[in-house]
Amino acid sequence: MGTSDAKLDQCLAVLGGPTDEHKFAGLLMVTKHLADADATTLQAVRARVLATTGTVFFLRLLHTKGSHDEALSPYRALALNLISSFCGDATLANEFAKASVVADTLEALQLGVAAANATVVTDCRHVLQGLYLHTAAGPELLAEHGLVPMVVQTMVQCCAVQPLSDAHEIILQHLVDLLRSIQYLWKTLSSHDFNALLHCFGAIESRSIAKCHLQELLLVAPDARWIHAPLANVVSGLFGAWPEHGHASTQRRDTSLALIERLFSTVGGAWLLPTPDAAGDLVVLVVQLAAIEAKLLLDDAERAWIDVRVNESAVEVIDGADDRLTRMIPICYGILEAIVSMLAGSRPDIVDASLLSGPVLAQLQDALSEFFTVVLQFLTTSRDFLATFPTSLALDMVVYASIRVFGAWLAEESDFCQADVLQLLPFLLQYQPSLLTDESTKPPTPLLTDPLHFLLPGLLSLSADEAVATALLDDDAVLQRLLQFGVGVCANADTPGVVTMCLGVYMNLLLIGSPSFTAKAHFQKTLPVYLKLAQLTGQRCMTSRVYDDDATSLLLHLLNYCLLVLLGSSAKGSRATDPGFRATLQWAKANAPPIEWEASYDLHELLLHLAARDSV
Repeated sequence: MGTSDAKLDQCLAVLGGPTDEHKFAGLLMVTKHLADADATTLQAVRARVLATTGTVFFLRLLHTKGSHDEALSPYRALALNLISSFCGDATLANEFAKASVVADTLEALQLGVAAANATVVTDCRHVLQGLYLHTAAGPELLAEHGLVPMVVQTMVQCCAVQPLSDAHEIILQHLVDLLRSIQYLWKTLSSHDFNALLHCFGAIESRSIAKCHLQELLLVAPDARWIHAPLANVVSGLFGAWPEHGHASTQRRDTSLALIERLFSTVGGAWLLPTPDAAGDLVVLVVQLAAIEAKLLLDDAERAWIDVRVNESAVEVIDGADDRLTRMIPICYGILEAIVSMLAGSRPDIVDASLLSGPVLAQLQDALSEFFTVVLQFLTTSRDFLATFPTSLALDMVVYASIRVFGAWLAEESDFCQADVLQLLPFLLQYQPSLLTDESTKPPTPLLTDPLHFLLPGLLSLSADEAVATALLDDDAVLQRLLQFGVGVCANADTPGVVTMCLGVYMNLLLIGSPSFTAKAHFQKTLPVYLKLAQLTGQRCMTSRVYDDDATSLLLHLLNYCLLVLLGSSAKGSRATDPGFRATLQWAKANAPPIEWEASYDLHELLLHLAARDSV
C-alpha cells in the first residue's frame, strides 16, 4: 500500500480541516486505513500526519480536561496514545521533547496507576521511553521532572495490594521495564528509592513476570547499593512466589542464583540467618539450589562439548548453550565454594558455622558430598576426552572452574573419594587450559591463574598420605610440574603463603615418601633458588622488631626443605657451604618461635632434628 494513494489523501484532507472535529475524524479514518500497514508505511504516514496537524494540536489535546474536570479525560488518553506512536519514531520524537509533554505524561502515569488503567500506563511508558531514547533533550527533561522517583513511587503503589491484579501486573511490568531503559538510573536513584525497589521485590506474592524483570534490574545494581540495604526484603523476594510459565525458566533461575552469588561477594550471607536462633534452612536451600543447577549444567556441558564429538548419535544442545554454561557454572560454583569456605571457618562473613545446628550441618555435608561426586565424575570424563580430542575454549573454562571449586573441597575433605582422586590427580596437577597458553589472551599474571594454585591447599593435606606421596614421587612429569610451579612462584614477592604451601607439599613428599635417584635430582635442582630465598627471608626475620609468624613459618619451611634435600644428596652439606645460609640456619636454631605459635614451634623442632643430622 503506498503512502500517496487516493484513500490516504482523502483521509489527510479531512485531517487538515479547520476544526478539531475534522482532526478527530481524520485521525479515525487514518487509523482504520492503516490497520494492516507495514512498519515502513506507518513511519511515512506518521510523518505526513504530524506535518498536516502540527504538534500544537496534540499538546493541547494532552492538556485538555473533560467536562466534569476529571484529570484523566478521554482527550488526554487519546493524546497519549497518539504521541506514544510519534515518540516511538526516532525521526519524529524530537517534536515532543518539551517540558509540558513530560509533566503531563508523568501526571497521567500516576493517574493511570491509581485507576489500574494498563492502556494509559503503556502509552505513558512509550512516550517517556521514546523521549529518553530518541531525543537529545529528553534525558535532561525527564531528570528535571523527577522521572525515577515518580516511577518508583507508582511501583510501590502497585504493590500495595497483594496478590497483584492482572491490570497491576501489566502496569508493574511496564514500570520496571521503563526503569531498566534508563542508563543514568543508578546515578540518580536515592537510597530511599532503592530500598523501595527492594520492598516491591519482597512484597510481590503472586506469580509475577514483573518480579522477574525487577530481579534482573536489581542484579545490575552497583555493589555500594547493597551495603546498607534491607536484605530481609531480598530474602522474601528470592524465596517467595515465582511464575511457573510465561518467563524463560532458565532466565529466572539464572538471575536468582546470580543475585545470591552477588550478595555473597558484596555483603556476605548474614541475611540467610536473619535472627540468632534461625534454623539455617535457607543456607541448606541455597546449597541445594546451586548444587542442583550446577549438576544440570554439567550434564549439558558434557553433552555439548564431549558427547557430540565422541558419539555421532548424541543429541546436540541448543544454540547459545555455550554462553549460558560458561556464565552460570562459575556462578553456581562461586556460591558453593563460599559455603565450603564458611564451613571451614575461613568465610565467617557468609555465615558463622557455629550458629548452625547439627542436623543443618549434616544436610550441608551430604549435599556438598553428592555435588562434588558429580564434579569428580565430570573432571574424570574430561580427562578421558582430552586424552584423545583437542579442547575448546568453552570446555577449558568449565574444567578450569571445576578444578578451582574441587580444590576448595579437597582442602577441607582430603579423604573424599581418595582412590578416585588419586587416579585423577596427575590430570589435575598437569592441566593447563588454553586460556593460559594461548598467546593472544596474554594473561597479566599467569601464575596467579594457574589451576595448580587452587589445588595447593588440598594437595598439602593429600601429600601427607603415603600412597599419594609415593604416586607423586613416581610420576616424573607431575613431580617436575610441582617443582617448577614452586620455583616460578618464588619470583612473585606477593605470594609468600603460596611458597610456604609448596614447600609444605615438598617436605611431605621427602619425609613420607621414598624418592628415587631421579626424583632426588629434581629436588636438588631447586636448591639454588630456595637457599637464596632462605637467606633473604632470614634477613627480614633478623631485622624485624616484632614477631611475624608468617615470615617465620616461611623461613622454617625453607630451611627444613633445604636440609631435607641436602640430606638426600650424595654430597651432604656441599651445597650449603654459603656463609649466608649457615648464618641464617644458626640464627634460626637459636631463635625458637613462641610456643603459642604451635605450628611454627613444631617446625623449629623439626629444624633442630634435621640440622643435627646434617654436616653443616
